[in-house]
Amino acid sequence: MRNIYKLSCALMFSCLSAYAQQDSAIVAKGERLLNLGYGVTVKAKESSAAISEVTGEEIMKSAATNPLNALYGKGLGLTVLQNGGTVWESVPTTMIRGLNSTRDNSILVLIDGFERDLSMITKEEIESVQILKDAAATALYGLRGANGVMLVTTKTGSKKKIDVSVNYEHHFNMLNRLPKFADGYTYALAMNEAMKNDGLSPMYDQTQLDGIKNNDPHYGNVNWMDEVLSKSGSTDNVFVTLSGGGKIVRYFSSVDYLSYKGFIKPENIVDEYSSQLKYSKLSIRTNVDVDLTKSTLLSFKMSGMLSEHNRPNPLTGDLMSMLYSTPAAAFPVKTPYGDWGGSNVWTRNPVAEVAAKGYARSHQRLLFADMAIRQDLGMFLKGLSVDARIAYDNFCEYWDNYGMNYAYAVPNVSNPSSSEDYTLKGESTAASFSSSLGNQWSRFNLWGRVNYANTWDDHKLNVTLAASREQTILNGQHNTRNRINYDTSDPTLVQDDYFHYKEQIYALYADYNRAFGKQFSMQLGLRMEHTRTTGISESENTTDKHDYTRLFPTLYFLYSPNEQNALNLSLSNRISRPSQNMVNPFPFYQNKYTYARGKEDLKPSYTYNAELGY
Repeated sequence: MRNIYKLSCALMFSCLSAYAQQDSAIVAKGERLLNLGYGVTVKAKESSAAISEVTGEEIMKSAATNPLNALYGKGLGLTVLQNGGTVWESVPTTMIRGLNSTRDNSILVLIDGFERDLSMITKEEIESVQILKDAAATALYGLRGANGVMLVTTKTGSKKKIDVSVNYEHHFNMLNRLPKFADGYTYALAMNEAMKNDGLSPMYDQTQLDGIKNNDPHYGNVNWMDEVLSKSGSTDNVFVTLSGGGKIVRYFSSVDYLSYKGFIKPENIVDEYSSQLKYSKLSIRTNVDVDLTKSTLLSFKMSGMLSEHNRPNPLTGDLMSMLYSTPAAAFPVKTPYGDWGGSNVWTRNPVAEVAAKGYARSHQRLLFADMAIRQDLGMFLKGLSVDARIAYDNFCEYWDNYGMNYAYAVPNVSNPSSSEDYTLKGESTAASFSSSLGNQWSRFNLWGRVNYANTWDDHKLNVTLAASREQTILNGQHNTRNRINYDTSDPTLVQDDYFHYKEQIYALYADYNRAFGKQFSMQLGLRMEHTRTTGISESENTTDKHDYTRLFPTLYFLYSPNEQNALNLSLSNRISRPSQNMVNPFPFYQNKYTYARGKEDLKPSYTYNAELGY
């Protein structure tokens, strides 16, 4: 279990004549509020930080079903790289302002203030996405925001009559840019030529060449891509939204159903079961805001997701590898006598792998739930307010597996002409069922804030004191972990690892902004962090504690001669703390002879960053 405690204070003092930098051009409407997180907002014209915003309307213009893919080409400084794989695993890689490290470049994604996976919700739920890109914008987040921060706000209701929206989308998915492979006859001629060049006997005699050329069923001349894959698939997406409200209660609800059918040819799907690439997902969200009093706002947000995907027993990447590597002349799909084709060299028949190896099915369950309450204390001190938030997230994945095997026929003569000229290898077995838990985790968050904001003359003061606690429980976290199990005959190589690690982080943050005329502005930030760590290894009988405090300054200058150009310089200092595994002294064996172990007194590392941008 890892507990994270955070305490932060934000102090912002700025002149109202400040101008937003060009990076924020898509939100540079002077009165629009930019969200810096932790409940801190600032008008675009008052901020010198590099912030881009993408509205929900822009996201809905994309045909992508994954919100991350829908962000492609939107948001200055945001890079979205599409990954391969099936629809349920093609989560893109996202970066802000390119590669910042040779190791981890992942950005921090917060949905309604809590760290969550954006691909787990639907684009219909999103009100806006704000991208914090530079040190001035991400200073509130310390190390977590080193690679940039993405703040996602979901939709809420408004004071209006009920608004119901029903939408349906049908997508045609096409396979394009597939390679064209040589047919069996061309392959056989090329192999004979290669053997001749090496001074060896031909691989195929004339009878075999004629049989391959004339599509004799005893020989192989198979376009494996055409045999296994169809030319197109389809996606159906239905989503319904309901929003509205009155003076006291406002609400937003959405239901989204997605159904995907993949590219496995229907002819290869047997009646007893389906090995088609299929994916279905049902997402439901409800957001409710209630004005308990004129000064008290209660918000409740909950999102649930049920999904299921189905695939052939070979992994998709494994199946594509077979299609690429199995020659057209290797063997026929089936022999004239009804057996699956095969050979001593290529022992896996791509069509049989789809039609006769069974299938695997995954079931996923997800819950995001959070509640927030905000109390305005202006009756005691103008501009004073308090906020509290609580969140609980849970994810679980189960697997069903229907596995079976098939026998394949290998010719034992060069030119087979009867069933007696084949030898069956492997064994055909009936489907056997098994189930397992794939992944599971739960996360609890508690967050509180005291805020003071006031404006006088041409100045604005915003002071925030916030504290948060995060607890994450991973699958198997409370179970015994057998770290060394490669030789059970040796008692010294069978050990159990009991390691308890606790990390507490307290932070204070102060931020000062000032504009010098209409072209120059400056931002100075100072973050103080106090860290306490405790690592207890019951297996090694050791306890190690660390207690340290450090200051992390941030300095940011902006020169903006006009609305189309901006030059900025930022200087910052960040910390990189060792992870739990890096301080666990128990040896982790990669094999019987190689192991790795953490160093319990490992200290954090510090980096100094200087960025010049235009």
